[in-house]
Amino acid sequence: MAPEVTPRRGSITAIRWGLAIVLGALWLMALAIFGVPALVLGLVLLAAWRARDQRAISWPVMAGVVAFVVIAALIAPWSCTGIVAITGYGHTECFNPLGIRYSGDGGYNAPLWPALVAGLSAGLAAALVTWLALRRRPSGPIA
Repeated sequence: MAPEVTPRRGSITAIRWGLAIVLGALWLMALAIFGVPALVLGLVLLAAWRARDQRAISWPVMAGVVAFVVIAALIAPWSCTGIVAITGYGHTECFNPLGIRYSGDGGYNAPLWPALVAGLSAGLAAALVTWLALRRRPSGPIA
């Protein structure tokens, strides 16, 4: 006999699928601007589908991905300006929303590793904090 689906569980399922579809559509519409983070989060939502009844698994994963994307996007260089001298020796400066300046001479490419390290650190911290908040507490008296 098939288990009966409660209305709450069905609505959460519909919300997750709807959110995954909307994020996928956003990725298709705005690939160059914010599409990759939306695609990553949509794929994580679909991957967490199997663990939807296990909040202590699915929510920390999603919190970690969101924190990674947000922090990495804030740390990564966004706009760069290059100045070329007559001698052919130029200077490049890049900025991000937080005001961190990346600059160098010659054929400088701003590094992405600081954004990656900060994003991974924030993602792991967010996942750990969410997991600690959602894990089941043992029942019974505290010894």
